[in-house]
Amino acid sequence: MAGSLGDPIYATADGTVTFSGVQSGFGNLVVIRHSNGYETYYAHLNRRLVTEGQTISRGDRIALMGNTGRSTGVHLHYEIRKDGVAVNPMIYIKAGRNVY
Repeated sequence: MAGSLGDPIYATADGTVTFSGVQSGFGNLVVIRHSNGYETYYAHLNRRLVTEGQTISRGDRIALMGNTGRSTGVHLHYEIRKDGVAVNPMIYIKAGRNVY
């Protein structure tokens, strides 16, 4: 997702931070575990604003957009995983427009 350096990144659902650190390829990365086997990944961040074990609510500011790791420009790598398998996030983004 395109944006500018330092744009705020918000959690898309309630959960618990299971990783907040640097990971090869992803650069600065935040991973949040949600209910029913879901996880969200927020990568290439300029700065992480949360710590592992922290409880997160939907809409909490968790990071700032950046260009870390294997990245060709400022953007957010947003990924949803269900039971460890990556799924198309657009399904949930489109559905959220009808819910919220």
